[in-house]
Amino acid sequence: LIVTGYGGFVAGSVVWQAVRSGEWDVYALSLIEMPEERERFHCIQFDLCYAAALEMIFSEIRPDAVVHTAALADIDYCQNNQAEAARVNVEATGHLARLCGEADVKMILCSTDTVFDGQKGMYTEEDAPHAVNFYAETKIAAERIVRETVKNGVVARLSLVMGLPVLGALPRRDALEVPSRHLGLVTAVEHGAAALAAVDAMAELVAEHVDLDAVVALAAPLPAGPAWDAGEEVGGVTPGRPVVGVFGGPAFTFGYAEHAEMLAAAGAEVVTVDPMNDRLPPGTDALIIGGGFPEEHVHALAANTPMLADVAAHARSGRPIHAECAGLLYLAHDLDGHTMAGVVDVRGHFGPTLTLGYRDAVALTDSALFAAGDRITGHEFHRSTVEAIGPIDHAWAWRKAGVVHRDGVAAGTVHASYLHTHPAGAPDSVARLVATAAAAAEGEDRHDGDVGTVLPCLDQSLT
Repeated sequence: LIVTGYGGFVAGSVVWQAVRSGEWDVYALSLIEMPEERERFHCIQFDLCYAAALEMIFSEIRPDAVVHTAALADIDYCQNNQAEAARVNVEATGHLARLCGEADVKMILCSTDTVFDGQKGMYTEEDAPHAVNFYAETKIAAERIVRETVKNGVVARLSLVMGLPVLGALPRRDALEVPSRHLGLVTAVEHGAAALAAVDAMAELVAEHVDLDAVVALAAPLPAGPAWDAGEEVGGVTPGRPVVGVFGGPAFTFGYAEHAEMLAAAGAEVVTVDPMNDRLPPGTDALIIGGGFPEEHVHALAANTPMLADVAAHARSGRPIHAECAGLLYLAHDLDGHTMAGVVDVRGHFGPTLTLGYRDAVALTDSALFAAGDRITGHEFHRSTVEAIGPIDHAWAWRKAGVVHRDGVAAGTVHASYLHTHPAGAPDSVARLVATAAAAAEGEDRHDGDVGTVLPCLDQSLT
């Protein structure tokens, strides 16, 4: 295999993969001296513009294939030095193409997508090139030569070359397809054995087509940094070991692994609860209801009336509840006509409109997690809405396009909203929740059912 232009990004990647395969004796032609030499790899300093010398090298090596990457690719330089650009990009390519054509050798010409003018976009092989600079003119001319001269010629129009090593390329496989719906992929919990099979198929494909040793080698030089520590984040352990229930199961699958770690580091005992099938464990001191797909399981959620009653009783007892997105809908009076826990005075509805985006939010009231005026960054991602059916105090506010938006409900020890927040971004909220749960467990609930401090000046807090 002859590879021209060695020392460039593309040629280096081609040489590396060819040598690694063990199937090729590789001869890399470079305009500059490249002393690198090893088994089955030879580097030759050579100027392709010397046709006679090129013919001699070609006859000695007798290649099975040629990958031609050498070119003057600086667009401005080519524009200002057109004779040189034509000599390198067109004439030298013509010499090489003639030799490949005469010897019936496969030739791959590395061209460029700049042969197009960019007016159309999403170009295909059938689209006619249209040059807007001299560099593109030379590449179009070189393409024409290869197509007309080399029976086994291939033109590859490359886009942006980043100079990164290619560690592999994954082909498409039907086994990797997993079902999706309006909010993304069907979760692994729902997908069952097929999800595990898809992961196994992915692992086999990566092992076959990716140089894992090279991946590990690239990662190895990274300097060691401080390890993330959940205990340091929350700032200490709350005595009493309160029990914090976290909703799980098929209906509530969105959460962060760090959340449970931080709760435990703050002194909580964390238990997972499936609201479709379980009851709230006795002695639960706090409840976290995260994201998920309640619309896919609304019948089962509504049918577990003992669990709904447990959650409502938990809220009435003054023990804290932190609910996000799907959790807000579970605490609602109803969801599309299905009776929910009735903890907050809203009704939930699913619709066609997707709400998606990051929010720089301000807490409007004191709660079991936040103090009025606390700022946090979170995100929304839902196709549902809620409407208030009674007076509520909103949990959050943020500005969007100059308009103040209010979201969620903060009432007593209940904090429920559409905003997803990462606990590592607000570790004080985790510690505050666990402390509130511990106080409730000791009969020293810090909240008396009022909404707490209401932020007095919304506009000022959002500036």
